[in-house]
Amino acid sequence: MKKTFGTLVLMICMILSVMRFGAVEASAEDWKQYLEGAEWITDPELASGSEYTTHPYLSAKLDEVFHGNAALYTDYECTELYSAPIGSNNVPNWGEMLCVPGNQRGWSCYIYANGVYYALFGECPGDGDNEYACSEVIRGVAGTPDTLFDAMTAAGVTQTGAYCRNYSHSFIILSYDENGIALLDGNSINGGDGFIQITEATWDYFYEYFLGGGDNPIDHIVQPTRECLFGLYLNGTAEGGAKESEPPKMLLQRNSTAK
Repeated sequence: MKKTFGTLVLMICMILSVMRFGAVEASAEDWKQYLEGAEWITDPELASGSEYTTHPYLSAKLDEVFHGNAALYTDYECTELYSAPIGSNNVPNWGEMLCVPGNQRGWSCYIYANGVYYALFGECPGDGDNEYACSEVIRGVAGTPDTLFDAMTAAGVTQTGAYCRNYSHSFIILSYDENGIALLDGNSINGGDGFIQITEATWDYFYEYFLGGGDNPIDHIVQPTRECLFGLYLNGTAEGGAKESEPPKMLLQRNSTAK
């Protein structure tokens, strides 16, 4: 009897050991499939700025960002460029801070989103209280999955590349429509420490996982002014800027968005 009992205990321990090992070794890809309402782009070659904006130059700048040029630097003087492509875990959460021109330094999602915004529009959103030459701050955007689209539209969130900050996370808005939102972030959920990816999500998913079910609401959004867009992308003042009759427009979200 004692031998039988000991064998049974040993078998249970072995099973638990295997189960625990499996949980430790499971990658983000193994359990992403259980989260409904979102799709992820984690390969720069599968991402295209033309999916999110009408303007060829802004589209090209987005492609550069997707491939790693997010205006992040490793030194205080911002001279040593740091590569952070989507699909990599290259956003540090501690240790040496990354630098963005304009004397903005930090880690994680915050510095990544600041770097992306700088790469696109030439200044840092910071904490939403900087003295901006090229940007405007939008506050008071709130809602439920059923009302967020109307709330963002009414607030005038119109530009691809807008910076968004809630109480604990920063990300870049690529586009949105009635079905959901496409965004770019570093230290992204589902991807592990420092992971960079594009998320195309329903409003339900966005509300639950990015806004904490309403407990972690949007604090502020920073986007370029119309005058800035004319200067950068209409008059051709930025390198490669195309002279167009209209500034860049945000395209409706990709058709591949999870329903």
